[in-house]
Amino acid sequence: MEFNKKDVFTLPNILTYLRIALVPVFIAFMFIDFMPNNIYWAFGVFLLASFTDVADGYIARKFSMVSDIGKILDPFADKFLQVSAIICLTVTGNIHYAFAIILFSKELYMICGSLFMLRYKDKITIQANVYGKVAAAVYAVGMILAFFHNDFVELKVGFGEYTLDWMILTVASVLAIVAAVYYTTDILSKLKKANIEEKENPKKDDAQKSEELSVENSVSADKEGNGKNTENSGGNEVSAAVDKIKTEENLNV
Repeated sequence: MEFNKKDVFTLPNILTYLRIALVPVFIAFMFIDFMPNNIYWAFGVFLLASFTDVADGYIARKFSMVSDIGKILDPFADKFLQVSAIICLTVTGNIHYAFAIILFSKELYMICGSLFMLRYKDKITIQANVYGKVAAAVYAVGMILAFFHNDFVELKVGFGEYTLDWMILTVASVLAIVAAVYYTTDILSKLKKANIEEKENPKKDDAQKSEELSVENSVSADKEGNGKNTENSGGNEVSAAVDKIKTEENLNV
């Protein structure tokens, strides 16, 4: 990756910086108890930060302003906002701690799995599965509704404290677990298949290596042959020059 100074202050990256800067503001609003309706103000900041996420990606793709700096900072800003929101909503009681534990455990598991798969990146390719994408979308909806958890409790939208937002987060948690299981089985299946193919076709690799070695030898031989031809050509030219001089001397005599 290359970091160019001109990419530092592109509009998509400025929006990413703004999203990172809004996180402390969001946290502050979440815990300002003396401020009326502070959680709604926090929700407004959260929406603004989420909007910058959508906007910077669209602008970067639309106007070809994708940069290496953005590729690193953008996912960091997303996770920073998401983790901060979940922790704050859990502390305030808007989200049950079980949902936070499941989400963080799943994310940690996926990170460890990705690091493990770096060893086998040349053998197999793992793509995001549909369960993970759906789980992320449902989690986003549940987290947004969690800002209004107390309102749902007062309006009795659900079963006591087990309100609509918690129902959606339950579905998201189940989907997240299913996604992790599918991810694991997919990895194990592809690793097993790759190992079987490697055991069944060991001669294939040897043949490829032999072919590459023969090509290298042929190239070396050609170079040596060309070198000898050049030397012989040079020697013949010198001999011809000497013979010419001798012939001229004899004529003069």
